[in-house]
Amino acid sequence: MKERTPIDEMRALAAGSLTSEEEGRLRARCEADPGLRGLLEEVLEVFALTEPGDVEIPPCRLEFEGVLGALAPHRARRAVLRRLLRVAVAVLVLVVGAFLLSRVIPDESGGGEAGRELVLKAIPLDAEEPSGTGPEIPGVLAGYRPVEGNAIRWIHSFGTALAAARVSSRPVLLFLYHPTCPACRWMEEHPFSDPRVREIAEHYVPARISVLTAPPEIRKLAREGWPWLGVLDPDGATVLAFPGTRNASGLLEHLRKAGELVHLRPRPWKEVAALVRRLAAARGAEEEGRYGTALAGYRALDRENAPGPIRAAARGGRRRVALRARDALLAAKDMAETPEGVPAAVEALDEAIASFRDTPFAGDLRSVRETLARTGRFPRLR
Repeated sequence: MKERTPIDEMRALAAGSLTSEEEGRLRARCEADPGLRGLLEEVLEVFALTEPGDVEIPPCRLEFEGVLGALAPHRARRAVLRRLLRVAVAVLVLVVGAFLLSRVIPDESGGGEAGRELVLKAIPLDAEEPSGTGPEIPGVLAGYRPVEGNAIRWIHSFGTALAAARVSSRPVLLFLYHPTCPACRWMEEHPFSDPRVREIAEHYVPARISVLTAPPEIRKLAREGWPWLGVLDPDGATVLAFPGTRNASGLLEHLRKAGELVHLRPRPWKEVAALVRRLAAARGAEEEGRYGTALAGYRALDRENAPGPIRAAARGGRRRVALRARDALLAAKDMAETPEGVPAAVEALDEAIASFRDTPFAGDLRSVRETLARTGRFPRLR
């Protein structure tokens, strides 16, 4: 026999069919449990409200045929509405089904997944190749000091000297000489060997340029006197010229005066060397195809308070890495022009994803690769 539930006992209590013992146990349980107590009150209230009364109910004069006649117009309207609803649901099912099919089944007319555009997040499709190689950053600066031991460490290229001046924020000390000039040899052996001159040369980029190999704009300076000595700013403009032979004291006087005319905040040579080495390391990683390492190095140099030429070179490196990612993408696109080339294109994209790991370009390459592998068609890119 099925055991009675608490609600069964409550109904029996309301109907008066419980013994006094059973009623006592039920009420004790309800007193101990607020939830049961509330339920018992509701059951008793419902039974009281639905208890039959002693009022005589008059007979109903409404006939069944009359009810059917009154309901006929409403039933007709509901039938029409039901038919319209069935048609609307059928149309909706067709539309939704067609949409879902268009999302998953590629068609040869350009529709479907393969026909949709894939929006690239990082690779610049329309970027132009840089017109030049960017600012020159002399590799010699990776370990350069103007004075080593008891001698000035001259730079023998005017372009390199100006580039070093821009990176280090220092003026150029230009010594224009001729290989057979006795006065030039005397200058090197005497005033330029003086410890006081070597000390002040630390604040300059010393450049010793032969008049035989100097560019025309430098050779013409020799007309002012021989040998030609002077101080130039990082843009190559003359700050102070003092041609002719000078003893150590005269040379020191002119170099101090030029220092007062130049308003530059030179960077320590040790700091310059470290920045140039970091730039060279990023460039080396780029050339080896380790684009994640290269991009991280370029970004760090671009964010830091590096000299303008270093930052410009780092930004140029970032652009090159982005363009290499674009080249890899377009090369895969060319491979996938025929069905036979799709596997090769997928493999090329796998290699590119590995090369551009830890760069924002890897995500674009991966999205294209997945679409190509899934649909067999190279997606349209935007």
